[in-house]
Amino acid sequence: MNEIKKYTEKLFEDIKHIDEDDNEYTANSVHYEVGKKVRNTIKELGGTMPEDLPTPDKSLKELDKDAKCLKR
Repeated sequence: MNEIKKYTEKLFEDIKHIDEDDNEYTANSVHYEVGKKVRNTIKELGGTMPEDLPTPDKSLKELDKDAKCLKR
């Protein structure tokens, strides 16, 4: 995990050069490129891709609702 943190920090340093005045297209392009690099890093390090992670049986909203019902 430490490698991912270092890599992410480097990515943020690389994109700091973008001015706040840049348009939405540039922001979306940077977001896409960073996401692509992060996904490639996860693959290279042998990590589990987000879409392959297990999903819970209930959503957080459902769990909150159940918890409220139990408090009554």
